[in-house]
This record gives sequence, structure tokens and C-alpha cells, in this order.
Amino acid sequence: MSKRLMPYFKYFGSKFRTVPYYPKPRYQTIIEPFAGSASYSTLYWWYNIHLNDIDSNVTGLWNWLIGASINDILNIPLDMPESSKLSDHMNAYQVELCKRWQRVGNNTLATVSSWNGRAGLWNSRVRDRIADQLINIRHWEVTNTTYLSLPNIEATHFVDPVYKGFEKYDYNILNYKQLAEWCLSRRGQVIVCEQEGAGWLPFKYFRQIVSPRHSKFSNEVVCEIIDGVIV
Repeated sequence: MSKRLMPYFKYFGSKFRTVPYYPKPRYQTIIEPFAGSASYSTLYWWYNIHLNDIDSNVTGLWNWLIGASINDILNIPLDMPESSKLSDHMNAYQVELCKRWQRVGNNTLATVSSWNGRAGLWNSRVRDRIADQLINIRHWEVTNTTYLSLPNIEATHFVDPVYKGFEKYDYNILNYKQLAEWCLSRRGQVIVCEQEGAGWLPFKYFRQIVSPRHSKFSNEVVCEIIDGVIV
């Protein structure tokens, strides 16, 4: 129907390459309780989108992007002296955006990285694309809370939590039994993502994922639930 949006920022575990293969939304409202970079929502951006994440850095960045002007993006410099502080060149939200393009999975990096220049992750093409896409997310809603606090409304819930066993990442302390019960209690459609070996829901094989950067393979699984009934 509409052209999909490209990523607004990099995020560890992003589903950008695989979301076209997940079940399509059955409802006009999409809720992502563990939003991250919101790959599912960028595919169906014209729907009523509700992003939630317990990480205030993520939700703060999304809220800023939703309200940002084109110049807020275009004024972020491209060429900065290596090892200089990002905060010397831009405001806090611009810093957060650049950090996530410089180091996927490391949002604490506060200086200009040589990796940025070698990989070309932050460049004029990316900057201009983000600026052009701002108009498409003005209607999105963002909350910063635990998934348990989200209202139980009829919607498509795209549930992409930190996978069980990945203890090294922040905000990963999940009670997966409780999360399974929450998913089964949702009204509407629930699409739950995980990796092979997870047993907290009756997952089915989805597809094999290849990391283009590390040439590593992983088998992704999925569980779809409609009004409490596993499909």
C-alpha cells in the first residue's frame, strides 16, 4: 500500500529485514510493548501506532523524532573530529541519535568514533532520509512504562522482547511465564518473536536469520495468538 520507512536508528536485535515475513496486522492499531527501533511499525507506519519501551533513552528519542523539525536533523554535523565529545556538536537528542548510528548495542558511546567514518553509518544519505521521513510518524504515540501497564485493547500487538538467555543487555529482567500469560490475555492479535530453544510459549519455526556483519546464523521462531487462542 505505502512505501515502507527505513530505520530511524540502529538497534540490537532489530527485525527490519524480517518483518515483511511476519503475519500482517489484523487491526488498525499496532502496539509494540518492547519497541526498540520499531521495525514492525515502520512497515505499517500509517496505522495507529503505539510504541512502548521501558528504556527511557529509547522512548525519549522516539518522542523527539516525532516532534522534531527537518532542521533538527539536517543541522546534525557529518564531519566531526574523531574522539571529540558528541555533546560539543549537538543537543542531547541529537547525541542519542548519533550514538545509535555509531555503535549498535552500545548507547553509552559519547565521543565521535572512528568506526562511524569507516562504516559510513552516519552520513548525508542517512541524515536526509530521516529528515524526509519525519512527516510519516507525527501521529505515533509513545509511552515509557512496563509492558504490564499497557491497556488491554483490541489491536495487533507485536511482541519482540529481549530473548530469553540474553542476560548481558539492559532491561532484560523478564518473568517469561508472566509475559506468556500477558500475551495470552491480550485482546486481538499477538505476534510473539523469539529464538529457537525458547519454550515459554509454543513457538513455531519462522526462518533462519543471517547476520550480515558476522556471518552468523540463528533460527527465529514465532507464536501468533488471536483473542487468547494460539494459531
